[in-house]
Amino acid sequence: MSKTATVNRRTREAGFLTYAFLAGVGVIFLVGVAATFLLPHGSSFNPRAAWRGTPTETELRAGTIQLAPNDEDNCRQFVFDNQSGQLQDKGMLPCGGSPTARTDVRRQFQVIRDGFTKR
Repeated sequence: MSKTATVNRRTREAGFLTYAFLAGVGVIFLVGVAATFLLPHGSSFNPRAAWRGTPTETELRAGTIQLAPNDEDNCRQFVFDNQSGQLQDKGMLPCGGSPTARTDVRRQFQVIRDGFTKR
């Protein structure tokens, strides 16, 4: 094989690898764009979308304690007031990821985040 033929072959291989790389990057980009438009934009993907207003001072100083579920998927829940130190029994409530429970968790994370950002 001549030197020119070897150089031409390497040039073609390098060109093919360049096109393959660019095609791969393009596919990844298109999948990302498609995911942006096709995936739901509900509260599970955007925690701020479910945020409803500013919590009251009482809500910020209280936390919910939820015990393990029983056979009927009900959990015993308590509310602990950090300011007074009181524990209030809310009784047996449905556990399965109720919207109220999810909102409480978001509210707690908001309080923690605000503690760092408002310094």
